[in-house]
Amino acid sequence: MNPQDFDLRDAIFRFGQISTVPMLRNQFILRRLVETAAETMNADVIGAAVYEAGIEHPARAACVIGPWTHDESQRFLQQSQWAVEERVLALELAARPRGVMYQRHDLIDDDAFTSSRLYQDFQKPMGLGDQALGLYRRADGAELLIGINTVGSEAPLAPELMARCSAIAPFMAQAWAQAWVREPDWMQNLKPHARRVLDHVLEGYDDDQIAEQTGLTYHSVRAHLKRLFREAGVRSRLHLMQACRTIKDARLGCESAEVIAAAS
Repeated sequence: MNPQDFDLRDAIFRFGQISTVPMLRNQFILRRLVETAAETMNADVIGAAVYEAGIEHPARAACVIGPWTHDESQRFLQQSQWAVEERVLALELAARPRGVMYQRHDLIDDDAFTSSRLYQDFQKPMGLGDQALGLYRRADGAELLIGINTVGSEAPLAPELMARCSAIAPFMAQAWAQAWVREPDWMQNLKPHARRVLDHVLEGYDDDQIAEQTGLTYHSVRAHLKRLFREAGVRSRLHLMQACRTIKDARLGCESAEVIAAAS
């Protein structure tokens, strides 16, 4: 058995497992997908970003595995806040068919790229080299950007790496399409303690158990719950759980769980 074939099959199996875990948070989903892809592709840098309103708009979340700290990696998400004209690769990808991994030279010539803000203010300071990018669109319009990079080298991406990335990216995108949920702003904007309380509520813990699991006092847990009720527009723990499960169950609609190709 070819070891590379085994790695690919193993990654596909793991993507499938990630996509079916109930009530898994979006950020954890993205992180686990990128980690699985990284273990299979063996690229210097691999990342993914979710654009719920399309790549022309800022990303909702991003995860990058490379030679940086977590805080440094957040620059990838911050860069997505720029106007799309400044994100020249995103602008080019927006006009291309989805579901294809493109090397950078397929999207833009070197002179146009090195004169762009994207290169001067972001990629050059980060030490990024050659790269490949692919965009995958879900039927509801949300898009997943998958990218790989070299670091500190002008050498092009190896053909074998491109082949592995092109083979695995569709399975990664399909797992994302099945698992990623459009959460309302109130849920996205929760502070860490409040989010942990919500997660434990959804797992069925009572107030005393949540206090024990989180290290919060009983009264702090109750205060967080009251704020969660207010933010979600509900009046009880049961209604909060029902509201969150309704959001999560939306992924079961076959339309939103498919990655589709855009017209050329």
